[in-house]
Amino acid sequence: MGDGSLEFTVNMWGLEELVQAVNKLGDVDKKARKDFKRAANRAATLGISEIQKRIHDTEKPFVFKRSEGSPTTSQPGQLRKSIKVWPVSPHSFGVFLGVRRGKKAKAGADGWYAWVVEHGHVGGKDRSKGSRRFFEEGSNRAEERIRAAYRKNLTAAYNRYITRINGGG
Repeated sequence: MGDGSLEFTVNMWGLEELVQAVNKLGDVDKKARKDFKRAANRAATLGISEIQKRIHDTEKPFVFKRSEGSPTTSQPGQLRKSIKVWPVSPHSFGVFLGVRRGKKAKAGADGWYAWVVEHGHVGGKDRSKGSRRFFEEGSNRAEERIRAAYRKNLTAAYNRYITRINGGG
């Protein structure tokens, strides 16, 4: 959890085989690696707008009071700005779509409280009237589009790579 990611994920079933096949290419050149990563990143960014649409901004800054320490203030739009795409690892072509928080987040875009908004906070998970499923609903709605774009983009990148190594470009 200290890496800036949020503790809930979206599983994209049916893409594992494609990612594994591309990852098995092994030592591809830098141009191909960059092309594969860009293709995956472009597909995942389709989910950002769907998730952001479901976030209801407050009209004024909201103060979170803590049992320990000083209160923390969230600015309107802060959670929306924290939705990002980042690589799974430097050696993989997979990506995460989620909420950046902590040290990984840019100033003014720290979504550390996303879990509270997604699941509520009074009495535990799903027990708060304020529980809004912005991430789950947005990602579920965009899942099919992301999956199709991911497959299309990685297939196109793979075909460009094969054409180039076979002397066609």
